Order: sequence, then structure tokens, then C-alpha cells
Amino acid sequence: MKGLNAIKCNETGEYLFSWTTHQLSMSSKRCCGVDGGMSGDYRRLLGNKDNFTDLFEEDIPIEIIRDSFTWGQNYDKEGNQLPETITRLLKDLTTDHIIGILLYFTEKLEDGSIIGESWIRTHTIFLLELQYRQNNKI
Repeated sequence: MKGLNAIKCNETGEYLFSWTTHQLSMSSKRCCGVDGGMSGDYRRLLGNKDNFTDLFEEDIPIEIIRDSFTWGQNYDKEGNQLPETITRLLKDLTTDHIIGILLYFTEKLEDGSIIGESWIRTHTIFLLELQYRQNNKI
């Protein structure tokens, strides 16, 4: 997927993503980092340019995204608010949960909610994950 705020550390091989505004993601060796989230408001790359590869224009495979993208769950299946947010990796969400999130997004469209870059990228990530699961019979 293109247009993600992501870099690859050339020293460690780590993929670093900034999924939300002000989420600074640094390599384990602290030689490079990325900040700014997916909103498109700002983007900050840290470190010597030789230390990382900018992946913004690259097509990042869902296999890499699913090991990094997290989603916070605030409500249970019955719609009751949880005492604290439960955060899970994309690959650990159930297919029913992902479908529920996409349905919620669709309902928000009907309410006249504005679609921003972050919304589109998040929606696309969930759709790519469903396609990945279908293709790999997960």
C-alpha cells in the first residue's frame, strides 16, 4: 500500500510506521525514525538519510503492515464501553471485528462524516487484510 508514513531502517531492517498523529516510531538502534501519522497534516523523518529508506511512495505489502498496524477496541460485542482500551495487531483481530469496523465506517458515511486521508488509508488497510485472509484461507 502506498502513501503510508513509513521508513525502513537500513541498519536493522526494521519497518517503522507512524499510524497516528504524534506517534514517533524509532528504530531499535535509535538511528532513524518517522512521525506524523496518516492524516497527511505533517510528516517528519529523523536521522541521517543514509540510515533509512523512505517508503512513502513504495507499495508496502499487507504482510508487513499486519505485523505493525494496531487497533484499539473500546466497546465489547454488545456495545458496552470497556473499562480500558484493548489494543491488538491487525493480524490478531477477528474477521468479524474487522467487518464490524468497516460497517461502522460505512454508517459514519451516511451521517455525513468527512472522509480524510487517514480514514481512507485505514479503510484500505482493513480491506487489504480481508483480501489477504481470503487469499490465504485464514
